Amino acid sequence: MGAVAHAAFGAECAAYPPSPSGKILVTHPNIVWRVVPKGEAHITKVTLSLNDKEVSAQFDAAKSAVTAQPDSDLTPGSYTVKCTLYFSDDCTIDQEWSFVVAEGAVASMPAATSDQKDALAVVNDIRQFISLPAFALNASLCGAAMDHTKYLDTHKEFGHTETPTLAGFTGKTPGERASAHGYPYVNYENVSSGIVSFADSILDLFDAPYHRAPFLQPGPGDFGAATISDKTTLEFGVAGKKGTVFYPFDGETGVPIQWSAPESPDPLRLWGATKPVGYIITMFYFSPDGEKISVTSASLQTASGVPVPCYVNTPANDNALSNGLFVIPQHPLKPQTTYVVTVKAATVSGADLSQKWKFTTRSGSDLELARGTLRPKGELATSK
Repeated sequence: MGAVAHAAFGAECAAYPPSPSGKILVTHPNIVWRVVPKGEAHITKVTLSLNDKEVSAQFDAAKSAVTAQPDSDLTPGSYTVKCTLYFSDDCTIDQEWSFVVAEGAVASMPAATSDQKDALAVVNDIRQFISLPAFALNASLCGAAMDHTKYLDTHKEFGHTETPTLAGFTGKTPGERASAHGYPYVNYENVSSGIVSFADSILDLFDAPYHRAPFLQPGPGDFGAATISDKTTLEFGVAGKKGTVFYPFDGETGVPIQWSAPESPDPLRLWGATKPVGYIITMFYFSPDGEKISVTSASLQTASGVPVPCYVNTPANDNALSNGLFVIPQHPLKPQTTYVVTVKAATVSGADLSQKWKFTTRSGSDLELARGTLRPKGELATSK
């Protein structure tokens, strides 16, 4: 999973690439520029124009974003946005970007299908189980998921990249496709292939450690999904709420004892280890500015204090991690046994993220139900 893309914008703030950009498929887009003020600085005023015509804009502090929308539908063609931020210390920051409204663009994406509503229910069941707030269906993310799934199914491909010369192309990257369909915020994308059941593909993606991150976002957020034959695409808006979430969660029972999945990238690639291993324990730190973490130590032991040999993936040794860690038992865990996880970690700015929690594996009679033995080929990308 790549880190949320952002760049320091002087000393005043961190800023994300604005949206929309490139070619878009909607005529009434949300214009958004995510900006996270630093230190004591705060935004006092925003001005924004579209093709040199002033458009009402505001700074949404809850989303850390400048937001605006045209007064009416836009006709096909090119548009230039100019935005100025005014800060409390009398500094200003200017940003200019362009986008193109495509021929045949629509005012809004179609309403969600029954399958997409069912997918949301599966995801929210997972989140409710972990005591996290529900996600909401977003028509733009559903549209992006549907068109990418059609593309993958049509061309018998798999992954996150589309080729501009092929039929059904709507954007090279997950971020470009989300923006093209009218979604103005950062998004995660999960894709899977090889499982016909929509619900099973979602559960299996959650069960894969790199894919799990967007499911665990601490705040409410946007969601979209689509499935065609054995192809599934999930789109998650980045919720933006700060917090640390781990899974299995504290006090959870019935946890699988092992994991043996064709995950991409393979979390065992660092160790030359063979599967099965114990069920992979994950911890992720989420923040609006995508701050990275530093891990001092992570360990697992039984409730009686017996150490469990583990591999530990962190941002320091795993280039697919920036805000999380994996504790991977080297061998399948024992059934109906309580384990204690201890993590010492901090953000790169020094905020303590240390955690200690416990979980209990499932009983011997339930072992045949332990997930982690058959998985779709999958990948996770964070876009924008």
